[in-house]
Amino acid sequence: MTRRALPLTGEAVGDLPAACRSCRYWELGVAPHARASAVRDATADKRAWIRAQVDAGTPPGRVLRIDG
Repeated sequence: MTRRALPLTGEAVGDLPAACRSCRYWELGVAPHARASAVRDATADKRAWIRAQVDAGTPPGRVLRIDG
């Protein structure tokens, strides 16, 4: 069994569990409904936030890949 921990990038958002793809807690804080983005698609919003973090040189997490 091969395991690899890779930086979380915008392209990897689709590989996250559904609840994680649409969750914006880390981006907006505890009350996201009060400051929700104008972007209607939460997954696209998350992908844009992750890309901004990666572009700034600070990937916001890791993705563990098991056997590819």
